[in-house]
Amino acid sequence: NVPSETFGGGICILQSLFSISQFADVDYVGPEFESEELTKYGIKLSNVYCIHRSNNLILRFANTLFYGISTGFYQSWKKVIHSLEISQYDCIFMDSTRQDFVVRWAKQFSKPIIIRAHNVEIDYFEAMYRNDRKFSVLIHKNIIKRSERELFRFADYIIALTENDRKRFIELYGGDEKRISVVPICIKPFNQDLYERLPEPFIAITGSLWFGPNAHGTEWFLDKVWRNIGEDVLSKYSLVIAGSNPSEKITELARQLPKVNLYPNPDYIDAFYQQASVYVAPIFYGAGMKVKIAEALSCGIPVVTTKHAFSGYEAAADGIYLANTEDQFKEQLLKIARFTDSEMEEHKRRISDIFHSNFSMERSAISMRTIIEDLMNRKYRL
Repeated sequence: NVPSETFGGGICILQSLFSISQFADVDYVGPEFESEELTKYGIKLSNVYCIHRSNNLILRFANTLFYGISTGFYQSWKKVIHSLEISQYDCIFMDSTRQDFVVRWAKQFSKPIIIRAHNVEIDYFEAMYRNDRKFSVLIHKNIIKRSERELFRFADYIIALTENDRKRFIELYGGDEKRISVVPICIKPFNQDLYERLPEPFIAITGSLWFGPNAHGTEWFLDKVWRNIGEDVLSKYSLVIAGSNPSEKITELARQLPKVNLYPNPDYIDAFYQQASVYVAPIFYGAGMKVKIAEALSCGIPVVTTKHAFSGYEAAADGIYLANTEDQFKEQLLKIARFTDSEMEEHKRRISDIFHSNFSMERSAISMRTIIEDLMNRKYRL
């Protein structure tokens, strides 16, 4: 993954780089990225060492088959590490649990190693294999299982995104519970200057609308919830769906149902959050925290979502309404539709406070600094 605002893993890396660069000099070793992404966040790196994916498919296959290395960046990484002055580093920070060869290399220099786990990779690949029993998926599942286990064996500290992930890591790999803590997804608020002509007030759904969990959840919401939504909600709100490459079923349902507005492949997504009155995330499966919920909270809007997507957002319980069935979604939307203007404004203020206290980049920087300084103090006292 590269630092990028366009997908969840990239946002995690932006968060890590921003947070650590607030109190430490940072060298980046990883795939090439767009420098504008870092500029927007005010991230300044001391050095950048870019690695590149090999086009040699035979060599990549051999690395996978004989060494359990599933990334095409391995050969480039082996060359780049000779440029690193390892003695200058106080700590190694890794935003992945897939490449155990990196921590094996780092461990020989007796530097503290921190791993940020974006999700429980073995559970993600197990689910993939249940849905698609291809031999290639089976190979990657077994590689990831070994890699994640080895990473946890060598790492000095692990940062999980959610409490559920933290508990699952302990269940899978054991070890000292004190060396695993939680720092959730944290984001930068949207640019306030963007505005779109949208049918306000509206309920928003956003995301990659071709992607399994997003597409299936949106199709279900349209067919089961919005098709049968009560007049109290329908008379107050339109439904706005914005995202990349919507599935054929989403497109068809949007044409059939009343007050549904579909915006495929918008240039910017900001306004669809900033101008929304309510945000809905009907996500029933998938890995990691759902960044879209943090984005909605950053705009101070109430969120209706499933128990699955709620994971990691426990601190925002006052601004999130849980629903897992058709009737529960309708009930929660009706409850919000009945808010008076003053009640909604107070609610939005409270949600904004929750976001800044728990899911802002500034909060992340404080948490990361505490973790890294505590680890280094313990490591060098021994």
